[in-house]
Amino acid sequence: MAQDTTAIEGKTLWRQVAVINALAAALVKESG
Repeated sequence: MAQDTTAIEGKTLWRQVAVINALAAALVKESG
């Protein structure tokens, strides 16, 4: 159970990181 929970949390974390990177890229394009 613990390993499954860790895997789910990991996927969620990477998903958040991907969203943040996308937002940052959009801001750079607008400001650039």
